[in-house]
Amino acid sequence: LLKKCVKSLFEKNMDDSAKQLEQMKNALSSHGEITLEVKAVPGSSYTGVSGFLGAALKIKVVAPPEKGKANEEIIQVLADTFKVSRSCIQITQGATSPRKKFHITTKNNGL
Repeated sequence: LLKKCVKSLFEKNMDDSAKQLEQMKNALSSHGEITLEVKAVPGSSYTGVSGFLGAALKIKVVAPPEKGKANEEIIQVLADTFKVSRSCIQITQGATSPRKKFHITTKNNGL
């Protein structure tokens, strides 16, 4: 019974995360830009979006948190997720912190 409850809760959380991510994509499409908070998890076993931690998009990356390697990998994940070029993504806060803010536009504004 406990296994079934945990599985149900996990599936609900994944559904909620997918809905939140879809809302972010729709906001970008509608407004042409968004600012989002990211919780970075460098040194992970895989690279990709792993859900949400509160309002922050949680992104795991294999790259270590040194010399901007993890940030570059996060930018690539965001570019792939939101289907924009890397040049449309700018880190605006937290370059050396696990909690970061990114500004994403649908066009490269030379930011």
